[in-house]
Amino acid sequence: MKYIYIAIVFVVLGTAGFIYKITSPQITTREAIASPLDINVLQQKVEHIVAYDDRSHENPNTLKKIAQDIQKEFKQYTKDVELQLVPVGGQEYFNVIAHFGPKADSKNKPIIIGAHYDTYKDLPGADDNASGVVGVLALAKLIAESNPLKPITLIAYVLEEPPYFASTAMGSAIHAQSLYEKGQSIELMISLEMIGYFTDEPTQNYPIAAMNMFYPKQGHFIAIVDEFGGTHGPAIKRVFNESTTLEAKAINGFKSIRGIDFSDHRNYWAYDMPAVMITDTAFFRNQNYHKASDTPDTLNYEMMAETIWGVYLYLEAQHYVHMLPNTLIFD
Repeated sequence: MKYIYIAIVFVVLGTAGFIYKITSPQITTREAIASPLDINVLQQKVEHIVAYDDRSHENPNTLKKIAQDIQKEFKQYTKDVELQLVPVGGQEYFNVIAHFGPKADSKNKPIIIGAHYDTYKDLPGADDNASGVVGVLALAKLIAESNPLKPITLIAYVLEEPPYFASTAMGSAIHAQSLYEKGQSIELMISLEMIGYFTDEPTQNYPIAAMNMFYPKQGHFIAIVDEFGGTHGPAIKRVFNESTTLEAKAINGFKSIRGIDFSDHRNYWAYDMPAVMITDTAFFRNQNYHKASDTPDTLNYEMMAETIWGVYLYLEAQHYVHMLPNTLIFD
């Protein structure tokens, strides 16, 4: 009989350890640091991106115009900005890449933060993914003001959406491959994938039913998605929960779980580079996903600002940037 009890103990401990690995629970101990971001400006910038006519792959001229506009805005904050060619189907598309801080090398590994600016079909794409792009642009100003201590790369990716999703034609796949070919390792890649939709309604869904036992029914949190066993996701979650007013939940999952690799971070995983996705959980929460109803008025800009600020605070915690005074306004 004692062997049965021992076996039960091992099963319970093993299950608890597995759950701990996936959810990375923690106790919050610090006070939140107020975000300096102007939510009205964030909304205006989302509206500006959504106003472009058709940001799908079928409109390369519009995508080029957006790339040039993002390039122009990046250049307000750093001189080191480039357009990376993404040639697909006889058309030319572009990633927009901005470098901050010292030059990356084998000792100075960059943190990369990116978001895709294309949309699925001719849809507004406010949450998917104008919200992420505006997050990257806001970070550009914050980072430039902070005198970065280590290399940081911000990227606006093209061609994340179908029909190129999960193909080597994705803009992020082109960029990850270029790093691999140069032998440039990275500290971390962070994908900002839909960061603007939050709700207190009990409508949050998950890819696995059992997750309902460990995660909220309300969609009022931001998710930090990492590979199973990854350490960066839990570290980012800790910064959010200790230093922002937005609750963060971590999931360290296998790629076989639906949604775990549904953004640009997947292409860095393909080269064994550490990467995470920060997301409002997309279609698991936002019923406007890939619909005409994904409009700027459906987003929560206060929580979006907290998300962006949390990413910046993570950079500060990793000693990539200096801490800013809480007087900076993103304008």
